[in-house]
Amino acid sequence: MMGARVAWTSEGTRFLDEMTRRTVTSTSVEIPGPAGRLEARLDDTGQDATAVAVICHPDPRQHGTMQNKVVTTLARAFANLSATAVRFNFRGVGVSEG
Repeated sequence: MMGARVAWTSEGTRFLDEMTRRTVTSTSVEIPGPAGRLEARLDDTGQDATAVAVICHPDPRQHGTMQNKVVTTLARAFANLSATAVRFNFRGVGVSEG
């Protein structure tokens, strides 16, 4: 499946190119910390990553988690751009400890 991607040059002009949508795999991981472990997921396409994107969820007091629609959409978008996306739940959210 092909989709158009909009990008900006250093001069501020816009151009379009084609981007291939890849199958994104989400892997559950635990991040150890001094106050307990954090629940996290790594989203990638299984190919060599060119970058890492750390995505934080909205305020937990407003029911924000790493499963938030905007967070998961960003993770898939970064993975399709050949980056590994890391998303995690803050302490006390989901199964994160602390």
